[in-house]
Amino acid sequence: MHQVKSYAKINLFLYVTERAPSGYHELLMLMSCIELHDKLTVEFDQSEITVICDHPDVPENESNLVFKAVSIFFSSLTCKTGYLNRQGIRVTIEKNIPVGAGLGGGSSNAAAVLKVMNHYYGQPFSPQELMTIAFKIGADIPFFIDARTSIVKGFGEQICPIGALSDLPESILLFYPGVAASTAEVYKNLDLGLTKQIKFNINSLLKTSGNNKMSDIDGIMHNDLEISACALYPEIGQFRKELIESVPQKIMMTGSGSTFFALFDDYIKAKHCYEALAKRWNKTGKRVFMTSFVV
Repeated sequence: MHQVKSYAKINLFLYVTERAPSGYHELLMLMSCIELHDKLTVEFDQSEITVICDHPDVPENESNLVFKAVSIFFSSLTCKTGYLNRQGIRVTIEKNIPVGAGLGGGSSNAAAVLKVMNHYYGQPFSPQELMTIAFKIGADIPFFIDARTSIVKGFGEQICPIGALSDLPESILLFYPGVAASTAEVYKNLDLGLTKQIKFNINSLLKTSGNNKMSDIDGIMHNDLEISACALYPEIGQFRKELIESVPQKIMMTGSGSTFFALFDDYIKAKHCYEALAKRWNKTGKRVFMTSFVV
């Protein structure tokens, strides 16, 4: 039995740079893991592939990203080694990351299982090979294989770690409106004419050798998908307005929504904001989480 933590992520910026002929969108993102996490228990030597989750909105069949990850890992292992593995595996997910929230919970779960399986079977795949396998399952999953703060480009397959950011804020508040956003629909609703034009070279601002400061990215924190999500889901747009009126820091959406976040240098101020919103939103379906960056 193997037990692992599966961390959520936030997008410190997300720019849509181009729509490819395939219909998929090319992106430029800065992604970082945060301490909010699911807990996974992985058991080998089972008779079949089984995924169990305590959240009613998470499927336990072949459509689950964890199920897909297990299947693709086994088929990739057979292709590489010639050994036909007919073993099963049971994965139990204790869900703490909201579903459909732009926090990468499902992708993180899939990556965590890939890493556990790779370790269990004696590291048959290098980290880069594991990322290639991960990309076959979903665009965000390769990032979680390495899980360091990274610039992510293209369709999610180009990952460039930038090292730990210095002068990190003390706390992060996450604000979930109780509404799940469909990633496909948010992209489909996107008007490229409304995306922010990048007037600078982000690569020149962030150094891959490390020594990057949080203050270096203050002026480029932005999410091109925010307008689309708020227009597509009026309740998310209304939630954003409530946050602007209630939260003393800048708020920003992560991923394709529906979660927003704010960064706090002052722990006490973050705690007060957290407690006020937790009380206001009690039994409404809206939720607030207090967390921090993974360091």
